Amino acid sequence: MASPVVEISPVNSRHSQLLIFMGCLLKIGADYRDGGTVLAAPFVMKSGGDQDLMPDFQVVIHDNSGRITEDCLNGPADIAVEVVAFGCDPADRESSLPDYDEAGVAEYWLIDPEYRTAIFYQRNAQNKLVARNVGESGIYRSKVLPDLWVKASWFWETPTPKILVIMREWRFI
Repeated sequence: MASPVVEISPVNSRHSQLLIFMGCLLKIGADYRDGGTVLAAPFVMKSGGDQDLMPDFQVVIHDNSGRITEDCLNGPADIAVEVVAFGCDPADRESSLPDYDEAGVAEYWLIDPEYRTAIFYQRNAQNKLVARNVGESGIYRSKVLPDLWVKASWFWETPTPKILVIMREWRFI
């Protein structure tokens, strides 16, 4: 049986560079202390709901790595990241949040380079995804990967910051 065709809209060069930058940050953050696996779109997350999800990036911690198959992730990612495409309708920017909440994703990152917004969601005591304030420092600290933190301002820099500089800031090297 043939797989369904998934249409992917083309992105501009800035979006492409940001995706590569984000992938590097997540991969290094997940590799540090052998924290987990990073998967990239168009890899599918089977949420158990009505639809499959396909975030730009998925991080799966080692305790959940048994859910990764050749074809999909069976169950929620521990971190799901979406980088909003330039020109996307502003009304659609947070339309996927309920899907990721229902799927059980522990953290959901929504990065919008056009409007320079980064919203980081984590599960609260009621087990709902809620936005976490990055505060004046602009730093977000992941609960899933405790050694991983990001400055929202990194996502707006052109060119993107040097990965080795960030690794020094993280004290990984």
